[in-house]
Amino acid sequence: MIFDIFLKFDEHSGGIADFCRLYILLGIFEFLLPNRNETVLLIMVRIVDDLHNIRKYNWGGLVYEYLVGSLCNDSLALKNEASSSHIHVNG
Repeated sequence: MIFDIFLKFDEHSGGIADFCRLYILLGIFEFLLPNRNETVLLIMVRIVDDLHNIRKYNWGGLVYEYLVGSLCNDSLALKNEASSSHIHVNG
């Protein structure tokens, strides 16, 4: 969804700041916090909304927590479903 909006963006859609927010948001969800169900965490929209303070966030810690949380959830799923042949890890 973000990628589609990004491709249709022009000077009538918004200014440079809006373009930068979309670009950063796309980068976060494509590279830092990818997932297979294409969901967008609304907290990220709020964080990207404040471009001046975006560098204050612990991005490495966020990516680590996201990956570990996904591994824990998938580990529990594998334990509960012994017949599963594969899993999809987010992050």
